[in-house]
Amino acid sequence: MRSMRKIKQLFHVAAVQTPAPADDAVFEAIKAAYIETRQSKAAQHEPMIWSLAMRSPRTRLAAAAVVAILGAIAILLWQGTGSGVALADVLARMDHIDAYTCEAIITHMGPEDRQMKSTAWISRDYGTKTVTRDTNSGEVSTEAYVLPKERTAIVIEHDKKTYMQFGFDERWADVLQGEIPDPRRMLVRIQTCNYTSLGISTVDGVEAEGFRTTDPNYIEGGTYPVNVSLWVDVKTGLPLRSEEDIEMKDGIIIRRISHDFQWNVPIDPSLFQPFIPDGYANASGGSLQIPAMNEEATIRSLKLCLELGGRYPIALSEPALEPYTTFLPEFKGMTNEQIREYAQDPNHRGQIMQKRMPLMVLLAFHRTLAEQKREPVYYGDTVTPQTPHAVLMRWKLDDGRYRVIFGDLKAETVTSETLALLEKILPKQ
Repeated sequence: MRSMRKIKQLFHVAAVQTPAPADDAVFEAIKAAYIETRQSKAAQHEPMIWSLAMRSPRTRLAAAAVVAILGAIAILLWQGTGSGVALADVLARMDHIDAYTCEAIITHMGPEDRQMKSTAWISRDYGTKTVTRDTNSGEVSTEAYVLPKERTAIVIEHDKKTYMQFGFDERWADVLQGEIPDPRRMLVRIQTCNYTSLGISTVDGVEAEGFRTTDPNYIEGGTYPVNVSLWVDVKTGLPLRSEEDIEMKDGIIIRRISHDFQWNVPIDPSLFQPFIPDGYANASGGSLQIPAMNEEATIRSLKLCLELGGRYPIALSEPALEPYTTFLPEFKGMTNEQIREYAQDPNHRGQIMQKRMPLMVLLAFHRTLAEQKREPVYYGDTVTPQTPHAVLMRWKLDDGRYRVIFGDLKAETVTSETLALLEKILPKQ
């Protein structure tokens, strides 16, 4: 059996083999944007495919208000807080909501403070639509659509007179549909973190119970300081207001306040018919296809990271994957400023996005496995191609066995007993 041979080989080299140290210059922290991830991102959180373009405050705000490609994470069993509202019950009630709308205020606090407002329509039948406006002028800057039946996502940037179109398969539809902007994301993430009850207060004129977390693990990878609050209407048991403060690595704080939720409201199907004005340029250079989200695509993405950066990502998080963008051949010899300008050029954005899609797969596949409670674990911080028989990534299958991707990017199904032996002899940092 191949896995038993790997165990023997690992025992043989365990005493003398150590992983190569990460190249500090290669893996130095590069600015990363927080998205409504995740979930879905998105979660989510700004999608990774736009993180280069989101260096500017304008684009960050638009993306934060619009589309979350990634972000779904595990729903864990709720632990009681001793309060009157159970978050798991709130999540269960939301499963019976077919359509709703909400308003949001997104503030970018940094060297160039900026604020925008957004309105979102979310429908199980039609998809999601988000319209973002400049707070001062009231002008629409961005519209974003996720249309599961058509398997298409469209982003119209009115302030740039451009648009982008993305195709995706059925599995991606579930990720995208649930992430723009959805209190489910907050409920799921808060339950996976250390959180406290804020007790009963009057919020927006309504009696509500609040919950708060400052656990960095609210964001995938636990990278950024956070302060997140969610208020639940005591009478209806549904979200009333949410507040998210995410401090970026560069000191910039993104604040999102979602409010005025209208539950189970009638939805006009025409709202979900995108209109692209004449003269708008296709910034994606056509319809970009988001790669399939499965084991094969994950292995291809890991291989690409190895080819670009010389090693696997140390973690499956946006900050860990961000440097690999700078390794693309198009950016060879460029400074960070030149890379930013190149990526924002409408003539290049589609090409760069398509090449960065495999990085999305790594994040999304891992997060989706977590959401499905398949116990995904990634060991890229210690496993390298020089440890070909070590477990690089694994997750649980329906029959109780585990699927394993090894350091040589070969995959195998093993029993829980074999996995336990393999993980006992993993390389040490």
